[in-house]
Amino acid sequence: MKKARATIKDIAKIANVTPQAVSRALNDAPNISKVTKMRILEIAAQLGYCKNASASALRSGSTNTIAIVYDELKNIYYSVMIDFLQSCLKAYGYSILVFSYRYTYLTKETYLNAISHNVDGIISFLDPKEEVGELIERYRVPVLLFGRYTPIANIDCIFSDDRNGGRLAAQHFLEEGCKNALVVTFPDEVAYIWDRVDGFYETFSSRQGNLVRTCLKDGDFLNCFLSYFQGENTPDCIFCFNDMIAFETLNILSSGGYKIPLVIGYDNIQEQVPIPYRLTTVGAEKFAMAEEGVSLLLERIAGRAFRIERMVPVKFVHGVTA
Repeated sequence: MKKARATIKDIAKIANVTPQAVSRALNDAPNISKVTKMRILEIAAQLGYCKNASASALRSGSTNTIAIVYDELKNIYYSVMIDFLQSCLKAYGYSILVFSYRYTYLTKETYLNAISHNVDGIISFLDPKEEVGELIERYRVPVLLFGRYTPIANIDCIFSDDRNGGRLAAQHFLEEGCKNALVVTFPDEVAYIWDRVDGFYETFSSRQGNLVRTCLKDGDFLNCFLSYFQGENTPDCIFCFNDMIAFETLNILSSGGYKIPLVIGYDNIQEQVPIPYRLTTVGAEKFAMAEEGVSLLLERIAGRAFRIERMVPVKFVHGVTA
């Protein structure tokens, strides 16, 4: 049988004080004597008292909890960023709830599911649908879009300069004398994917005679990818949408005995994860981005009405793959 939790009233009865005095002691309030506070804390420890967060939330109107939603458990980038976001939120007294979905959009259903847990705000790695803006007006739980851009008027967003990231990758390949590029990316239509691709295309194809082709990371990815390495005009360089795709690309080519061209990824996850194979990549300052994102969301929770969009710069990171 489940053991009943000790309550503030139980502590008050044993200590022969009011429940208000117990609450002051447990919350380290100044308006209670040190002797009484120590006695109450000792009794609470003996009873195994554990604070009821739900009850506290009902009293204060705030749970001090932020939902984080994203779309790919296997991508180490999300693990790194969620860890940074958690650290930044903890400094302000917030905890997190994490939700992972198998699609790239923040929909009505995902928003309502998050706020059903009484969160104070949402950090989303998923592109919000227009309907989410209407829900924010109704329920007053703000959303910060992280790593992506949205034009929705009541959603703040913070994202890296993805178009320039694509340009930096293309410029490096051009400096290495590459002429036949392959871009490996997802088929989704979300803007930040194609900003990286468009930035690459603009720069690499600007030189006469250069060729750029695209392979989509979908159900037939392996056959599509390997078809580019049959016959003539095999790629001499590959730009991958993110580092995880870059590592998969290198593994496929190495396992199949193919000659490996120059490869550049995106996200610079090796900066936080000790991967011995140093990938050439592009990335933003992730912790600084997390700090600024948390600041934007907490301003919204505090009542800021106007929208902010923030684009952060990216840097080229030299590795051994390009």
